[in-house]
Amino acid sequence: MVKAGATITGAKPERTPSLSDDQKEFQSIVNEVWETNNSRVMRNQPVESVLNYMKISADFSYTKPQSTTQLLYVHRKLKDQDIYWVDNRNDRDESVEATFRVEGKVPEIWHADTGAIDQASYHIKNGTTTVALHLGPFDAVFVIFKNKAAANSFTKTKPAEVKTSVIEGPWTVSFQNDRGAPPTAIFAQLQSWTESQDNGIKYFSGTASYTTTFIAAGVKKGETIEIDLGEVKNLAEVILNGKSLGIVWKKPFAINATSALKAGKNTLEIKFTNLWVNSLIGDQQPNATKITYTTQAFYKADAPLLPSGLLGAVRVLRNSGQ
Repeated sequence: MVKAGATITGAKPERTPSLSDDQKEFQSIVNEVWETNNSRVMRNQPVESVLNYMKISADFSYTKPQSTTQLLYVHRKLKDQDIYWVDNRNDRDESVEATFRVEGKVPEIWHADTGAIDQASYHIKNGTTTVALHLGPFDAVFVIFKNKAAANSFTKTKPAEVKTSVIEGPWTVSFQNDRGAPPTAIFAQLQSWTESQDNGIKYFSGTASYTTTFIAAGVKKGETIEIDLGEVKNLAEVILNGKSLGIVWKKPFAINATSALKAGKNTLEIKFTNLWVNSLIGDQQPNATKITYTTQAFYKADAPLLPSGLLGAVRVLRNSGQ
């Protein structure tokens, strides 16, 4: 490899682990590589130091707004483009400057969960491209470099101020049949099912539909409307005026509602599904009518319940554009 032009680093091998190798021949080859004065043999040097010596920048690096900021990445190179997958490993928002060893191409942010493609602010310098990235909690995006850049920098226009209104309720909640909960209940305020005084709701696992109405202004030209559910345990389908907007399953629990919102009275239905842990715990309560079946009891009666349902607050977000 060295004769072919490769640069290597590492400790000088002491011996071969093979029982069939000629030890003298092995030592001769080792000495030829490690004992000669060759600039391509970097003895006991970290890989980062070797790359710096060779003036090769990192394939991917990023700023650390906090000491615990941690991103993972995978780089795939095609004939005409570079594809990076970038993953936030923390349960919080992260805004970083990420630098990629790519130049002359415009970065695009691809969101696998929605199919949306966003522009990003960037600047190209010294064979690399630095991109402004915002990642939600445990978020992951693809950063795609494929189109030729017309300029060495681009600044994305900041979105206009978002106007917020809260959907207060009350909420009519319909519970899935044959799961121990009553057919319907009225929630004047949003709270976890586990806080209910009704054991059927407290230990409920399954799907429950929240329904309410609210008054809104119509959608203006260029305006984007989102419904932000706040905190969801564990996933939810959002239906506005009879139109399903899709399913949210991770933070932020927000969904585009531009196509369904209308001026005046709007009917909002949200179908929530939680984990089945609470029902398993409910089955262990004294004199409980069992709802679930498992090969053994995985939870005791005093096991902690998991928050479930819509924890709120539900907001309508109006963004007048960029």
